[in-house]
Formats: sequence, structure tokens, C-alpha cells
Amino acid sequence: MLSVEEVAKSFAQLPPDALKIGISGGNHAQFGWRGEQSGDMPALISHEEQQAQVIATILHVIEEAGK
Repeated sequence: MLSVEEVAKSFAQLPPDALKIGISGGNHAQFGWRGEQSGDMPALISHEEQQAQVIATILHVIEEAGK
């Protein structure tokens, strides 16, 4: 698993205007329906809350792309 710091270091490889969204309290397993993942930290928010944040972000990106 990558730490938040390791992920942040990789941002330099992205375009400057790339959208970067963090889900505070979420974890890898709850991003989808994968079940527990080795090395994953326990989530601090419900699966439903994490999924709602992911969906809201995807919809935002789609709306912005249509402008």
C-alpha cells in the first residue's frame, strides 16, 4: 500500500490542472466492493458514505467536462 505522502509525490507526474480528490476516512477496499485488502487501514466512514463521495466526484467531473 502507498502512503498519502507517496501518492502526493506522484502528483508531479500529472498535468497541473488534474483533479485530485481525497476521501477522508475512506480506504481501498471500500472504493469498490472488493472486501478487505491486505495492508488496508480500517475505514473511518461507512461504505455508503465513501461510495456517495466517489459518485459525487465522478458526476462533478462529467458536468465540468460538458461545459
